[in-house]
Amino acid sequence: MQTNIGTLNESALHNSLKELHTEIGDEVECPVDGYIVDIKKADRIVEIQTTNLHRVVSKIQDLVNKHCLHLVYPIAERTTITKNLADGSVQGRKSPKRGTVYEIFSALVSAPTIILHPKFSLEVPMIHEEQIRVFDSSKAWRRRHWVIVERRLIEPINTHTFNDETDLWSLFSDLLPETFTSKEVAHCVGIGRRLAQQSLYCLRRCGVVEMVGKQGNELIYQTMGQAKT
Repeated sequence: MQTNIGTLNESALHNSLKELHTEIGDEVECPVDGYIVDIKKADRIVEIQTTNLHRVVSKIQDLVNKHCLHLVYPIAERTTITKNLADGSVQGRKSPKRGTVYEIFSALVSAPTIILHPKFSLEVPMIHEEQIRVFDSSKAWRRRHWVIVERRLIEPINTHTFNDETDLWSLFSDLLPETFTSKEVAHCVGIGRRLAQQSLYCLRRCGVVEMVGKQGNELIYQTMGQAKT
């Protein structure tokens, strides 16, 4: 039985990224080991996931045992919000929120050790995206009932590629002291405290950092020997 979504359920953002990664000779939306994969190349499978990595963790873990798998997970560095108003008019504005590559760790908590697999690689395109929103009084109270119904690619900005845990650690290695807490990671890197904790969880599971003590209620970390630069 084939699983996972097909083209009818894909977003405009997903389709745009798929087009960017498809070359002549590639097979698109084809069956592999009971799954429908986005792109099958001669030497690897390319899977594109635009939301909720946990939904495809089992699929990735199954496929990577037999095939080289390249996961594409975009993060919106810039966002334009377009609201479709009840009178048929459209209202657009730029979101003040700026995404960073560190948000990948919020996704990786679903599979923190997948980066250790020798057949797995991760690509994080930083993009400018458009969010199409409509008003629905029964949903999305945190966004004042404006529901995101579509995401569209405006333009790619740059791309980060990670082949192993050392590549992930390179996002931190030049910014942190010899020992550090999640609070210090948040301050030094310029991210929120929760994201710093998620980052340290992933890096610890990958054997890059280890806990070495406590400072009040704060856990203290340091790099493992193989992660030092």
